Amino acid sequence: MTEGTGQGHNYGTIHGQNQIFGGTGNRNIINAQPETNELRTMVAQLDALLARHRAELADPETAQTYLQMLQEEAAATEPKPNRLTALLSSLTASAGGVTAVAEAIAKIKDLF
Repeated sequence: MTEGTGQGHNYGTIHGQNQIFGGTGNRNIINAQPETNELRTMVAQLDALLARHRAELADPETAQTYLQMLQEEAAATEPKPNRLTALLSSLTASAGGVTAVAEAIAKIKDLF
């Protein structure tokens, strides 16, 4: 840490995403939300996969319920990553061992 001429402190170079700067109560969060268009596209693809593999799912009715909740969250102006993660985890459990569905869910989780 080096001290400047009354201009604050220099802590060096900061790399990465989701940096929070400032001590005034204002927050700037960079890239905190998943890319919503890509998220919505991938949820639509997941919907098609669930329909295609419905007979193989461990619990098709519950999977459909979680899918609907996921679609609603993805349609929100600012989807909440924690809620998306919880819904995707529940969908994974409902899908059972259907590899195509599990892989699609993993790709969605990679967005955030």
